[in-house]
Amino acid sequence: MKSRLERWVEQCIGRHLVVDRSVKGGRTVIEVIDNEGGRWFAKQVDREFDWIVETSAYENLRGALGGRIPTLRAADADLLTLLISAVAGVHPSPYDLAANRKAGRVLRMIHESQPGKPGAVPLGQRTSQRLAAILARNPPGLFSEEEKAFIWERTRKMARVAHPPEVPCHGDYMSYNWLVGQAGTLRVIDFGHARWHVPAFDLTRLYFGPWWNRPHLALAFLRGYGRTLDRDELQFIRLHLVTNAVNRVCDGHARRATDQESFGRERLRQLMTGQTISMPGLPRGQSESPIRAEDSLRS
Repeated sequence: MKSRLERWVEQCIGRHLVVDRSVKGGRTVIEVIDNEGGRWFAKQVDREFDWIVETSAYENLRGALGGRIPTLRAADADLLTLLISAVAGVHPSPYDLAANRKAGRVLRMIHESQPGKPGAVPLGQRTSQRLAAILARNPPGLFSEEEKAFIWERTRKMARVAHPPEVPCHGDYMSYNWLVGQAGTLRVIDFGHARWHVPAFDLTRLYFGPWWNRPHLALAFLRGYGRTLDRDELQFIRLHLVTNAVNRVCDGHARRATDQESFGRERLRQLMTGQTISMPGLPRGQSESPIRAEDSLRS
């Protein structure tokens, strides 16, 4: 018997073959092939907010990204479903210099897809609210008193960081969401965490993970992005690394993923002991011009 999601897909593209199915975090995703051999992903979420976020991202970025993101074929607000095209390509290594440079170019296109606007909530308050929500969902003793004091001390410092205009952000801009095709074109998938935030927000997970103590990767990315990061952006990233560590510990604990929890604790320990990461910018005079979609497709 066909599921409700499969019946909806049939209404959109006709008869199809389901080749994969997954259920994770309240989301059901099926991969299907239509009668003409086209591959599609149908996603059903359990929160209206998540549906609005992802649907809006595909609709708003369609014109600016020049074929670098999946095509939104259909969406249903009552069923909280989306049908998007599959994207050809392979996931590059997070340590691939060329892939990082190309990913920087594409992120610049995402950030410039709409005019920036003032943030509704100050950065310090926004970070505090997020941390409070994360910690409230977890056991009180998950962090020591010393760790909690450090976490909140770093969060208070966020109030002194300048708040530049917010832009469309991907929200999970990591190599597992990049695909490189046979022609070398890099495309981006999964906009389920898209949001408006300061541009540097999209770099925090990269600095927390593959870029940690690998400044050559950050430099390659920034060359593609086309500009250096200013002092306030670098400070935002440094402070936000604590939020990344807390989130990794809590998420790993909730999923009983001891390796992830241990990784988050090690990062937190490194931050508490003053271990810093190299955060390079572009050499003076090396800034590149903004990239147009039609130009970047050839890179």
